[in-house]
Amino acid sequence: TLKALGDAAALMAEAKYEAFLDASNQLYYQVQASYYPLYELNEWKQIERENIELLQSFKTIANAKFENNNGTMVDVLRVDIMLKDAVTNLSILNKKEKPLLIRFNNLLNRGDEEPVSVIDSLSIEALQENFRKDSLLTNNPVLTKLELKVRASETNEKVAYKQGLPKFGVGLDYVMVDERTNVELPDNGQNALMPMVSVSIPVFRSKYKAAVKEAQLMKENYMLQKEEHTNVLISSYEMTWFEIQQQRELLTLYDQQIQESNQALNLLFTAYGNSGKEFEEVLRMQQQLLKYEKMKATAEVHYQIAVAKVNYLTAKTY
Repeated sequence: TLKALGDAAALMAEAKYEAFLDASNQLYYQVQASYYPLYELNEWKQIERENIELLQSFKTIANAKFENNNGTMVDVLRVDIMLKDAVTNLSILNKKEKPLLIRFNNLLNRGDEEPVSVIDSLSIEALQENFRKDSLLTNNPVLTKLELKVRASETNEKVAYKQGLPKFGVGLDYVMVDERTNVELPDNGQNALMPMVSVSIPVFRSKYKAAVKEAQLMKENYMLQKEEHTNVLISSYEMTWFEIQQQRELLTLYDQQIQESNQALNLLFTAYGNSGKEFEEVLRMQQQLLKYEKMKATAEVHYQIAVAKVNYLTAKTY
């Protein structure tokens, strides 16, 4: 009975260690998922600053053309409106940095004002098909934890069964006796040695039967939890892998769109410089380019977070 109790306790201790490993892996994922938005924010701020500089140059050119009667005041007002939007957007992005930094530093148990070094670029690595999928169900700490709990429940069932069995005891009792001087007795002062045999028969067996049933139900519960978590892991992996593929395709698209938008913008600006017309098209194309640049930065971040989630789901050790 004692050995079975020890085995059950050891299995539950192993299960708690697996829970610790999962919490550690989850923390790594949360740190990464909180770090990459800082990169996205920095990219958006840089894009917005470049946009402001470009719009300011556009405004200067539009003013010059208006003064030379080669443009209209509407062009100046249009670029001025867009410039104010850009300045406001940059101000909002600057204010967004503080809560992102606090969230990241809190995960690392650091002060809110601790500086964070953010990388300048992200590398998008080509991943093979079904990346790390073979590790999905073999190395996952949660599945291992539940399997250990199943085994612990089986051992607890044995413990409950054994506790309901009769118990036999064999012992030896030794009593030291002082010699009495005031009386004469046979074997006066002789120590007593008594062999002992004990038998304990459990009369009320309902509690032991209930303990066995409880262990069986706990085993069934852990088995169902393991099955459910297996299904969750598989579906989460497939959705995350789809996210990775989606962001890779979007990154390819945005690279092409940025390149072609730059070419179109240069052509439109050249035409505007010659004729002073269609300045609205120049501004529209500039905003289109701005949108694609921001969307690319966001896609890079979503890609990295999805890769980090796959590493968490497959219990990659860092």
